[in-house]
This record gives sequence, structure tokens and C-alpha cells, in this order.
Amino acid sequence: MATDNGLHRILEEIANKMESDFRGSGIVEHRGSKGTLREDLLRNFLEDYVLRSAAVSGSGELISSSGQRSGQCDVMIIDAITPPLWKGDSYRIVPIECCEVVIEVKSNLTVAELEKSWAAATRLKSLPRTAYLPSKSLYTSDAMPPQVHVFAYESASMDTLGAAASRLSSEGDYTAGLDSLCILDRGFFTWGDLVTGNIGKRGPNSQLMAYTSTSGSVLLFLLSYINKRLADMDLRPRFDMDKYVQESLGTLYGIWPDFPPESLQKAVLGGRQ
Repeated sequence: MATDNGLHRILEEIANKMESDFRGSGIVEHRGSKGTLREDLLRNFLEDYVLRSAAVSGSGELISSSGQRSGQCDVMIIDAITPPLWKGDSYRIVPIECCEVVIEVKSNLTVAELEKSWAAATRLKSLPRTAYLPSKSLYTSDAMPPQVHVFAYESASMDTLGAAASRLSSEGDYTAGLDSLCILDRGFFTWGDLVTGNIGKRGPNSQLMAYTSTSGSVLLFLLSYINKRLADMDLRPRFDMDKYVQESLGTLYGIWPDFPPESLQKAVLGGRQ
């Protein structure tokens, strides 16, 4: 049983309210609207508890400077100073370099849903991250893909999910797939290295670990995981929107007799020829 340290008690009350609202949303018949309501429960919670250096966004997509896109993301946590490349009333397109965390929200996490989420996470993490300003940071774009979590209100048994996640993790390297599974009414799965004691960050020697816990502990784990990532944001290189500009040289006006034509090739927006 988790130690009651005040914050845990608060999160237990929040989790109980989320579970109650989740059950109450069952009265909504439209599947899309029901899903949105359940995503909003998590998004509203995160807006209150993640570090203010980040912004919590609802549905959207991530895009790379080369035009590759993720699938639809239920909840995104992005750098608060980042402008979206496109924003509608309830959807936005965000540069992959500016996203720190993606969370898929599931009403009921089955093995089939887990397999879909694992594949989506692997595709998302493979998007190239290259649009950065020069930096002396130790972090590199390739080394820091967004965290990808699944948050579910209900699920198959922990044994069933654990076996499925272990199988999926054996099919690719440690950079692929999900960072955690959080099931509000059961517990959570994360990665741990028994040699180094590093818990929560997947490495080449990590093993999947299951924690059967209260719903408040599930929220506390997810917050701790996310906020630890956000605390390092200032160490990473800054976004360079110029890399997303893909225009070739336009019409020249005026007469430049002394300007060598070959040097014009360098005068291209976004550094592209």
C-alpha cells in the first residue's frame, strides 16, 4: 500500500472523481463524443499538474520538416512557447521537435488495442527531428523522441497485458514502442534496469515491470514520469522553424551585374536549393 504523503491522498480523490466521470460518460451514445469526453478528463488533470514550461493540448498530429506525419494523438504535451503549424477549433498540427509527451487514451485496453498503440508509438518515435538551432546541449534530436504512454480507465488483466507487452518489446529495439501503460483501476507498467536501478526509462537492458497499485498511485507515477522529462527541457536545443520553410528561389527583380549567379543558390529560404 502506498504511503499517504498528502499528495497521494489528493490524487486518490482526483482519481476517484475521474473514475466516476468515466462511468458517467457511458450515458453518451455517440462514440466519438464519448471518446473526447474521456480524453478531456485526463487532459484537464494534466493541465493542473504538469510543469508550466509545457502546454497540454488535445487531439492533433505531429509533423517533421520533411513532411512525415504521426497518426492522430489524443493528448500532446508540448513546449509552451511553440506555435502550432496549423490549429483548428479542436485539432492542431505540431512540429515533432516541440513535442515532449504523447498519451493515447483508452476506455478499455485490450491486447488488440495495445498492439495498435505499440505500432503507432514506434512510427511516431521514428519521425526525424532535425529542426533545431545550433546548441552545445548534450541532448540530440535523434536521442530524444517524445515519450509515448497509454492511459486506460479499464483493461484486460495485468498478466495478459504484461505478456503481450513483453512479446511486443522483443520484436524491436529498446527505442521503439511505449514508455508506459497506465491503467487507472489496476496499476501500471514501466521499464526498469535491475543492474543500474534506473526505473522509468527504457534502455538496452531494461525489463518490463508491473505495479499493481491504487488509482492515485497510477496518476502519481504518470505525473512523475512526465514532469521529470519536462524538467530537462531547458537543456535541449531550441526549435528552428526556418527548417520547415521549403521554398526555392523566386523571381529576381533589378539588375545585379556584379553578383555571381552561383552564389544565388545559397539564398534559399530554409537553406534548401
